[in-house]
Amino acid sequence: GDLIIPSGVTTIPSYGFNDCTGLTGLTIPNSVTTIGEAAFTACTGFTSLTLSTALTSIGTRAFYGCSNITTSLVIPANVTSIGEGAFSLIPFSSIDVSANPSRYHVHDEVMYQESNHMAIYSRKGNTGTITFESDTLYIGAYCCQNNSRSGNLSIPNGVLTINSYAFSGCNSLNGSITIDGSVTTIGYGAFNGCGNATSLILNEGLVTISTDAFRYCYKMNCNVTIPDSCVTIGTNAFNRWDAMVGSFTLGTADSNLTTIGGGFDCAFTGALYIPPKVTTIETGTYQSFQHKNNPSSITSDSTNYPAYDNVLYDCKKSGVVRPFLNARGYSGTLTLRADTTIITTPYWGGIFQNGSNRTGTLTIPATVTSIGANTFYGCSGLTGLVFDGSPTITTIGAGAFYNCPALTGTLTLPASLSTAASSIGASAFSGSTVANRPSFTVCNSYNNTQPGATTTSFA
Repeated sequence: GDLIIPSGVTTIPSYGFNDCTGLTGLTIPNSVTTIGEAAFTACTGFTSLTLSTALTSIGTRAFYGCSNITTSLVIPANVTSIGEGAFSLIPFSSIDVSANPSRYHVHDEVMYQESNHMAIYSRKGNTGTITFESDTLYIGAYCCQNNSRSGNLSIPNGVLTINSYAFSGCNSLNGSITIDGSVTTIGYGAFNGCGNATSLILNEGLVTISTDAFRYCYKMNCNVTIPDSCVTIGTNAFNRWDAMVGSFTLGTADSNLTTIGGGFDCAFTGALYIPPKVTTIETGTYQSFQHKNNPSSITSDSTNYPAYDNVLYDCKKSGVVRPFLNARGYSGTLTLRADTTIITTPYWGGIFQNGSNRTGTLTIPATVTSIGANTFYGCSGLTGLVFDGSPTITTIGAGAFYNCPALTGTLTLPASLSTAASSIGASAFSGSTVANRPSFTVCNSYNNTQPGATTTSFA
């Protein structure tokens, strides 16, 4: 039903009527001076909105997502502050700031707040390209979220910050996105879900690319260069670029980049270079460089993350040397670093999985203590496997060498794998024997031979 705020009330508290979808009407008395943060967020039953003439402050996301309001937005004369996202996702028929021209103005269906030169609301439903005013300093959070603006988007010189979700869900943007060099920060999810944008140009001056900044830009298909001025790339900033086949340049030897968040889930190609100041690459749940990547080569000047034989290693933790990215586009034998300690498995699969371009005999260094599940799964070019020196390995994960059909001969497993504390996972070597090749001697677990094996022997 209708919500009638009693006369005399001066403040509507933050989250007071948040997500009250059953409300169908709203009456705000002229005594109200303040509407708090998210006071009416997602009240989708409202179809019209009239603001109090005494109103001075409208909180962040106050009416965010009231998506069925179709009347005109009229800003009263006394309003001095409008929070970011206050009216986002509302398809107002028009924007009227004529009663308050010294504090607000409208250009190209975008409302600006004069006090901080911020674009705070772009009318949802407006079409065509979007042009921001030349003196814009900030593009507010949620400003253009889910807009129907199309074509290319150019952020003009002078803009300092693009705030969180500013262009999130702008699927009609179907050209290039160009970020001018005056922009220092691209906020959380700023372009998340711009699924039809095709190219991205970033310029020197950019310092921070926040988490999810360009996530789900499915049709991005271009060469991307991260400016040397950039210090931080957040988690999933470039996740799910499904059409990507171009190169991804993280900077030059002069780059200021220190942190690379996880989720580069895009099939970029070409040479990958890690600049010298990089101290953190997310290698946990959201592996920074995921299995779709197809670099032709890998080099690095980072002490924490060196490259060896076109494989990137994580050496940040004392005493641990762990490979975590293979140049899938590189052909030839694979030589692991002699001091490699563990070969773990990210959540998406083995580091060298389906690396058919790697050929010849693979030597496992004596320092390796464990090989994770599916690590060399589908490495069809491997023809031999040798455990070097006096091996310390105690674990070979499930499917570690699964479907490596070119492996032939007899494998003698290290004595370190013959103890009760050691383990060899299920199907670790399955598929390594084909009809026209000799059986590969393997074991499934301690004192247990795998189907197809003739014997199990330990050094």
